[in-house]
Amino acid sequence: MTTRGFSIQCLIRWLKVREREGHPMPTSVSQLEIDIAHSALLTRLLNGHEPFPEAPPKAMAYPWYELVEKGRGEPNDVWEAPADLEQAFGYRALVIDQHPWRVLQKISDEEFVVTYGTSKSKWRAKVIGRRDDIEDHLKNGDFDKGFAHLAKHWLVEKIEDEASRNESA
Repeated sequence: MTTRGFSIQCLIRWLKVREREGHPMPTSVSQLEIDIAHSALLTRLLNGHEPFPEAPPKAMAYPWYELVEKGRGEPNDVWEAPADLEQAFGYRALVIDQHPWRVLQKISDEEFVVTYGTSKSKWRAKVIGRRDDIEDHLKNGDFDKGFAHLAKHWLVEKIEDEASRNESA
């Protein structure tokens, strides 16, 4: 297949995935250009990767492909949503890299079982250490105490469910 043919095939596939995920077809060429320029999925397709069956969680407004591919990731910013935000989200939430994840179980203040969006996948979010550089800034008064949560070093890892374990056996 030619490069041109591959690119066109990727563009069509990208439009189909967008449609499946409920994103409307761009209504103008300028909107199409903007969507193409900002699409992590189209870049992924053009690099020869397959789309996932469902959209990956987002981190800092971008798809967190590495989390899904590796089954684990280390977010930069994690905090438990206060009651007023939980009301807005409609569920108890842990905010991971600016995106709300539904809390399925709170094991402790530093460990949660969560899920993202409408996905059935379960993830464990837990503190695995401290970020010394942030601790130093907090001690020196460089950061307001409202940034104390940034000193926690978090890990998010996929929890294998019973069905997945049976498939791989």
